[in-house]
Amino acid sequence: MHANGGGTRRLARLVVALVVAALAPVVMPEPASALASCTYDAAAAPVTGVVPGAVITIACTGLPPSQAVTIDVESPLAFVVQPASSAPLEAALGAAVTATADLSGNLLIDYTIPLSFTAGDPAAACPPTQAQVNAGLATCSLTVRDQLTSALVVPATALVYEGQPVPQMTPAVNVINGVSFVAGDIVTFAGSGFWGSASGAPPTVFFGGTAAAPLPQQPVSLTPTTYVCTLDCLGVAGTLTGGGVLSGSVVVPSGLPAGPTTVTVVQNNDTPFPGGGPFASVIATTQVNVLGPPNAIATPNNGGAGTPVQVTGTGWDPQGPAPVLSFLSPATAGGKASSATGMVDANGNLSGVITVTGADALGVNPIVVTQGALTAQAAYTVTDVTTACIGSACTNNQVLTQAIGQGDLMLSEQAASITLSPITLNGNAQHSSGQLNTVMVTDDRGTLVGWSVTGTLQGDFVNQNVVGNTANNIIPASNLSWVPSVGLAAPGSGDLGQVSAGAPSALSKTAGITLCAAPPGGGGGAYTCTATLELLIPASVAAGTYTAVLNLTIT
Repeated sequence: MHANGGGTRRLARLVVALVVAALAPVVMPEPASALASCTYDAAAAPVTGVVPGAVITIACTGLPPSQAVTIDVESPLAFVVQPASSAPLEAALGAAVTATADLSGNLLIDYTIPLSFTAGDPAAACPPTQAQVNAGLATCSLTVRDQLTSALVVPATALVYEGQPVPQMTPAVNVINGVSFVAGDIVTFAGSGFWGSASGAPPTVFFGGTAAAPLPQQPVSLTPTTYVCTLDCLGVAGTLTGGGVLSGSVVVPSGLPAGPTTVTVVQNNDTPFPGGGPFASVIATTQVNVLGPPNAIATPNNGGAGTPVQVTGTGWDPQGPAPVLSFLSPATAGGKASSATGMVDANGNLSGVITVTGADALGVNPIVVTQGALTAQAAYTVTDVTTACIGSACTNNQVLTQAIGQGDLMLSEQAASITLSPITLNGNAQHSSGQLNTVMVTDDRGTLVGWSVTGTLQGDFVNQNVVGNTANNIIPASNLSWVPSVGLAAPGSGDLGQVSAGAPSALSKTAGITLCAAPPGGGGGAYTCTATLELLIPASVAAGTYTAVLNLTIT
């Protein structure tokens, strides 16, 4: 099969329902009175070294006169559970006590930590489980709530049990859009393991000791921890999804020294456990290279009309526009000097070629390189000969030029038929397997815009000789899955590091599932793509021969 430019073509014969679950936002604790406060055994929160059966003396002040309250121990799930109406199911059963403040708003009462914690939600636990702690739900709480409204009258107090689990997640962060940057560039991050706060409050990013401003369109953020029950949590545990996944971008601050720079992502730590950062915050670090002022060098540094000049340099913006190379002075007043464009790689290195013409003034005439607000000059002297070199150690240069023509984008296959391993009905669901015929992608366009090969089933597997009910003669397309792999078509036929296999996945009748792909910037050459196949065969189908058609499309 053959496709010109970025067009599409389809191949081949021969599966996937995509389920997206939308999670409700995290529910934070209700606001407590700004005036009320409590101590626990005459100390401020948190309460540490807690053991079941321990008696804690609670002394509160600043409550409304005659305030009736309920005191209980609650699982950390209480503050993130969805639906929020399930929050009472996260509190200890049979352990709540009620009390009433005096006319001055003072309260003094002893509370006994339950010997064993049980709640309406079977996932609720005190001390919390390791998975809950790793998700930022690090402590249970001792709560003082309004008896009628259940609103917190003072902030929930962390209970740190003796010997309870501590976070076992290691925060990590990486830069995913380059290695070298100048002030004003955008740096995009990916990371995980930030357990310091279940709320997903945004972190702060520092370059060295300088805070970086978030990119307004895509600020750095952390996903919150969620705990979702189907209807409610009574007797049926919900699904806990740990947060702390980092994404987003910042703008490189100005005034940074050139060279390797440590980038630190700092998350405020709501837990009582040390996080390794300032004020016990949770941190992760990575490194970037901050580029110094731009410079430019011309090789050779003199010559006349017809001389091609190689211009190189460092400190240029990898995210900036293509640099413009131009001689400073034209040959005639008001004239236009020679010009060309250059390129900048991911490390800020400049390369370009400009050819001297009669439009450039003789004598000292530097080559000016301009990239946005960045500029530098490369020393050059325009002479009336191509290149002059004097002395036993001098060197003349000749620039070699190789023209490379543009080819095409092609997808080809070895064969058009696949036979999966046969099975014999035995009253159970069974799996058959097979191998996708290898397809070869050849990208000779030279544009390096990338490409993608996807698979889509035309329909379900259908028995060629229907027996009985129609439904018993169909195997759903979504029962077929694949595990893709990629390789080089021949040694040296491409750069395998620029091509990736698609993720193991079921196939679909409506969505193209990636078999292999190359992102923009690479993928030139010839590569092979294949996949192992597996088909889930229901026990209820009729005997026969089932077929389906798989379309492979390259874009």
